Amino acid sequence: MSKNDKKRVFINSIIVTTATTVDKFLFFAITIIVARYLSKEEYGEYTTALGYAHYFAILTSLGLNKTLVRFINLDPHNEHIHFSNSMFIRAISTLALYTLMAFSLFFTTYSNNIIYLALIFGLVRMGNEFLNGYYAHYDAKEKFLIPSIFSSSFAFLFLVATVFIVIFKGTYFHFAYSRLVIVIVTICIISFLTFRSIQLILKTGMIKDFLKTSIPFGLQTVYYNFYHRGNIIILSNMIATVYTGIFQNAFIFFLTLSFIPDNFIRILVPYLYKNPFHENKEKFQFTFNIFSKTFAIVSVYVGIILYLFAPHIIILFFGSKYDASIGVLKILALGVPFLFNVATIFLIALDMQKYNTRILGIAAIINITSNILLIYFFKAHGAAIAVVTTYGIIFILTHAFLFYKKIVQFKIAFVNYIRLIIITIFTYTIFHYIKNEVYWILNVAVISCVFAIAVLLLMIRKDDLRILQQALGIYKNEK
Repeated sequence: MSKNDKKRVFINSIIVTTATTVDKFLFFAITIIVARYLSKEEYGEYTTALGYAHYFAILTSLGLNKTLVRFINLDPHNEHIHFSNSMFIRAISTLALYTLMAFSLFFTTYSNNIIYLALIFGLVRMGNEFLNGYYAHYDAKEKFLIPSIFSSSFAFLFLVATVFIVIFKGTYFHFAYSRLVIVIVTICIISFLTFRSIQLILKTGMIKDFLKTSIPFGLQTVYYNFYHRGNIIILSNMIATVYTGIFQNAFIFFLTLSFIPDNFIRILVPYLYKNPFHENKEKFQFTFNIFSKTFAIVSVYVGIILYLFAPHIIILFFGSKYDASIGVLKILALGVPFLFNVATIFLIALDMQKYNTRILGIAAIINITSNILLIYFFKAHGAAIAVVTTYGIIFILTHAFLFYKKIVQFKIAFVNYIRLIIITIFTYTIFHYIKNEVYWILNVAVISCVFAIAVLLLMIRKDDLRILQQALGIYKNEK
């Protein structure tokens, strides 16, 4: 990876990470406001309707975003056609899936309020997927600033609308209607901006190839949907909607953290597509070593904090009425290191979609089975165990596949994982001795310092500092 490449990836990382952090923070704030404003029962209905709508909305993409990124990078001369084809397919799938969602609601155990709310949220979430189609076009061309501005503005408007509704004592239907208006306006604005430089050129003869390529990505979307939203649907129908609120308040931390690996997929995949593996094996190995270490350090630290301070975190953000979410968050904290999976990025970048799809398919079957069994016995806690199990299986199988195919070597990554296990044990031991001695916020600071010092001593090397300097553009000698 050249110095210019490192700098470009670094700058793109800053843009995307900053924007997504703002987005996630704003949506997280919205969730807190809504959870505290609504009653426990109302919040359960709200999260059930939103989760149900989200489940169907995600399916409208059918892997179109990743396919569009792939086609524009590998066939840039037909950019207008690929974009047009993707939006045409998206329009057809949106109409079909909204109809299917509306029909399926009558076979659930939901009340009329939940059904009506889900229908409104369905329009909101499917509109949001249309926005993601525009964002994917800009991502493919590595113009990350435009979608970053739009997504952050979008989230901010949601927050403003939520605050106004709370002030004027509105209902959860007002939350849904306000979001629908914001989605429609945003789609109109980004459409106007995009079509100033893009012509809609629909070539039905090329749609077949586009769809064929999107099938593995689409199946991956279906499988990921089981992991993220299937638990809410199963939980709300098997037990009660109130438990979806309890689960969601812990699961939102897990979902919010997913933006970090998702961002690196957006940044690294277009870059790696432009560098064929057989000509750049060392570059792929270098990238794997750097990002596997970065992912491991960040994920283990976050997992430690969430696990050790789950009681304080839940009560601080959602109040004591949701203390049942504490145990759920502790379980989900154990799955955070599995969420940060660099192996998945490599399978996408290497165009090994069919293998990645098979792995995700296996995990999806396990996810559905474990959700049904564990939710029956452990309710919201069972759903959390199913999440951790699923992501653990994906993490192990994707890394095992890269090792089996001899795509990258794991010696450095394996050593880093061992060191992090040692650091985790050491950090937990320190926490055990000081947990009752200081206020919990100070305790977080102490634990963070202990973890940081241990990482600096055991894991950070001169090469890591050199790479950071190169990314910042202050290191002049390229080795």
